Amino acid sequence: MVELSFKEQRKKTKQEARARFQNPYKEGDILHHSWGYDQTNCDFYQVVEVKPASVALRKIGTNIVPGSEGFMSESRLPEKDAFVANGTQALTKNDHNFSPENPTITKRVSFYVKEDGTLRYYIPVPYGWCDLWEGKPQYSSHYA
Repeated sequence: MVELSFKEQRKKTKQEARARFQNPYKEGDILHHSWGYDQTNCDFYQVVEVKPASVALRKIGTNIVPGSEGFMSESRLPEKDAFVANGTQALTKNDHNFSPENPTITKRVSFYVKEDGTLRYYIPVPYGWCDLWEGKPQYSSHYA
């Protein structure tokens, strides 16, 4: 039996993973995107359409968790079906089809192979990635 090099083994693992790929998202799922440099922006997006290897997203509003307010910070929860058309620059940096008249953002689903062989799915975006929201309040901070 011929032993594969690390590079060959990695390539084989990726090919096998591609064959197992199944878009895990469904309509109505909420994705979370946390980004920023001197502050933590907390955005939520709702899946409005699912294709074999991509999802169509729309930004949704958020509510502050009462009692979570701190110095220029708070925790936020998404507001399902409360679609908004502004403030989507974090996902639409290179998306030329996005406009207030067409507030849907289509993103490809990506994955990587974890050490245990399972696939970890995510949505790559210009400032990081979107994850499936886990149902917990998310930290947000801001200036004035």
